[in-house]
Amino acid sequence: MLSTKGRPTKLEQLEYEKILRPYFGRTLSASFTSKQTGINIKTVCNYFDKWASEIREIDEKDFFAKQRKEREKILVSYDDLIFQEYNILDDIEDEIDKYKREKKNIPKFLASTAQDIIKTISSLIDKKGLFAIQPSLDEVIEQKIQERLNNNGQTS
Repeated sequence: MLSTKGRPTKLEQLEYEKILRPYFGRTLSASFTSKQTGINIKTVCNYFDKWASEIREIDEKDFFAKQRKEREKILVSYDDLIFQEYNILDDIEDEIDKYKREKKNIPKFLASTAQDIIKTISSLIDKKGLFAIQPSLDEVIEQKIQERLNNNGQTS
């Protein structure tokens, strides 16, 4: 049987967890759970807080891992777009070379298309670079925490 006073033994802690986990899993309130089980409200709150904290920690790790994967996907997408633009530019430059070999005037649309593609490549490289050097959310949060710690140390 579970003791009503003092710190529970390890065996009692396991028993509390076994009793309380279904209530927590069904998102029932601590006060309701306490009334239903007869377990002290502070004890119920301690277990519920512990489990909620564990879930938040897991969710944060998952979130940051997902964010890193998404950032990698975006960078790969930029690489793919840049590669495709270079392929188009190569084709246009081949066409321009044909006109040069035949000593014909290069059509203006080929020259302007080549210039547009060069601008597009430059723009994509610029966007990719800005995205790549942008700190990730976990780095920003870590930096903010460090700033607050430093500021708190200075004001004390």
